[in-house]
Amino acid sequence: AVLAGLVTGELRDGRPVPRLLASASAEPATLRDEGSLHPRLAERLASRVLHVPALRERGDDLGALCVQLLGEWAARNGGRPAALTAAALADLARRPFDGNIPELRELLEQAAALATAGVIESVPDR
Repeated sequence: AVLAGLVTGELRDGRPVPRLLASASAEPATLRDEGSLHPRLAERLASRVLHVPALRERGDDLGALCVQLLGEWAARNGGRPAALTAAALADLARRPFDGNIPELRELLEQAAALATAGVIESVPDR
């Protein structure tokens, strides 16, 4: 019923289909060809692909992402967000981040837990 709704734009009872957001490491056509994705769903998804570059390709976003992630960590732990020194940020910018945001989050959380006086001077190695 959901697949049919994606094709027609509404469910059998006339309600509009909720927007579908999917994330994958391969193009819908590739997943279809491998048999991992139904052909009609692959066709529907392929018509609206949004490519988001890997973190290692988005160096300009790194500082803002660090501020956001450190703020989230501080909120969960009842403290103030730690600040990154320019050297620590430069060190992060040189890393490949194969794990993308989750890897960055983990490194920042470790660094924040070890920070002296709320300042992250260096980031742990993996």
